[in-house]
Amino acid sequence: MQKTLDRFGGEQGTKSQDSGSLRERKHEFVLKEIERAAWELFATVGFDRATVEEISRNSGVSRRTFFRYFKTKEELLSFSVEHFGERVAQRFAEMPKNRKPLAALEDAILSVLQEKKHDARQPREMLSLMFEEPNLRGRFLCALSRWVPALGKELAKRKAYRGDAARCDLAAALYCAAFDQVHMRWYREGTGDLPTQMKRAFRQLHERNRPGSSR
Repeated sequence: MQKTLDRFGGEQGTKSQDSGSLRERKHEFVLKEIERAAWELFATVGFDRATVEEISRNSGVSRRTFFRYFKTKEELLSFSVEHFGERVAQRFAEMPKNRKPLAALEDAILSVLQEKKHDARQPREMLSLMFEEPNLRGRFLCALSRWVPALGKELAKRKAYRGDAARCDLAAALYCAAFDQVHMRWYREGTGDLPTQMKRAFRQLHERNRPGSSR
């Protein structure tokens, strides 16, 4: 996934490692501030009327600094989706190894999703862009597809489907598709609890794959 923190690694040695860690924290802080300021502005004035200058000013960075992190506003939207996926992949890797692989993946997705539950405005504003604008819809799906290799690799490490890499990637893709469809339904219907709907979708995936299920 793009914009990983290792771009800012320091030189070898204890001192340089500490310095590198400081740069990484600063890098992550600036990313989060730009993302926060952008979404607040998108929610207030709309995506089209929001300018890079306003986003930069509201996040406390220069226009030049903004372009060090993002080439365009559209790229910032893709980053939000990819950043969510990075957190899911990290949380998945941290799940207990004795947890069933698919259950661990579901727990990872739900735990990161739960963190966003308190802020309902940003996801709805983001989804209105991601689902209604064709160009941004393509960016959303492209960013979502980048989750698959990391999640599939972790499923294989946990011996899901006996470590069959192709089946693990397919399972990861199905979970990404479920993530997309649940968000689309939630956005269009405007009601219900998003984590609850996600749990229901996961349960339906299991029911579909049971022996003897309708085809």
